[in-house]
Amino acid sequence: MTCFKRKTRVFNKLSASTPKLLSILSLLISASLCIPANAEIALTVESGITPEVEAEVHNTIREFSAVLKDEADIMFETNVQVMLVPSKERYEQLLRERGGFASQEASITSEVTGGVCIPHKNLVLLYLKDTIWMGRLRLITAHELTHVLQNQLAKNSSSFIKAPRWLSEGMADWVAGLVSQRMGTKTMATEDELLDSLSGSRNMPPTEVARKS
Repeated sequence: MTCFKRKTRVFNKLSASTPKLLSILSLLISASLCIPANAEIALTVESGITPEVEAEVHNTIREFSAVLKDEADIMFETNVQVMLVPSKERYEQLLRERGGFASQEASITSEVTGGVCIPHKNLVLLYLKDTIWMGRLRLITAHELTHVLQNQLAKNSSSFIKAPRWLSEGMADWVAGLVSQRMGTKTMATEDELLDSLSGSRNMPPTEVARKS
């Protein structure tokens, strides 16, 4: 098992070019929000993951941090762990053990998703089911990290669970699309196809993960 840690930073200048994103974020955070400078995104890669897949997630985390710096001047308040697992069985096991999923729910979720966030534990679980589209892994990683960020900005309160689905999912897809573009997605058609493949949050009720606290 290898571990990658990236220290995140506090950014000092708000971007005037992104009023839509800032308006969305203003619904989720208070004016007094203070984010420390030492929060980290730690990547845990379990045995059986190829170097190519590990590098893809590593680079996605880096680009995700850069997008938040450039677009919104925000970052995580507390440390986040991303776990990259090599098999459906291991993914299902962690859904039960770390996510609090019931056995049947974990089984279904492992079939239909390639990644899930466990917001109250600041955790993202990733499982790459195939290598046809590495871009899909980029989108899932950035999408689920955005959900963890949303929960932190909401101070782990019920406002994250109660947020309109279009708001939480739209923001996550928007950030994921920006990250994907920065990493080389060439066309909007391809990006739309990849966004449509994000099944974790689209195939479960919006409170399925967040409620497990």
